[in-house]
Amino acid sequence: DSIKKLDKLMLNKEALLEQQKQAKLLLSEKVDSIVRDNKRLSDQVDSILKQHYAQSYEVKTNVTELQHLKQRFQRGEETNTQQMAQLRSCLEEIVLEEVKNSL
Repeated sequence: DSIKKLDKLMLNKEALLEQQKQAKLLLSEKVDSIVRDNKRLSDQVDSILKQHYAQSYEVKTNVTELQHLKQRFQRGEETNTQQMAQLRSCLEEIVLEEVKNSL
């Protein structure tokens, strides 16, 4: 009777060891799957960050260019204002000359 119990315990032990082995194998496969998913997600995040940095650089470059254009435009406006004042002054002189000559 003890031998039967011992045989039964040994079979149970072997069955438990086999279940443990299968559980470890499944766990290992799950871990591998999670590692692959994490790597894929990490690569996606890296790609998105690279795009973000490239776009940020492009925006910064565009802002700088717009600031330079604004400065050039303002200088052009100042030059135009000065030229208009000079033209107005010349026209006034011409009108005065014409008035003097007509008298």
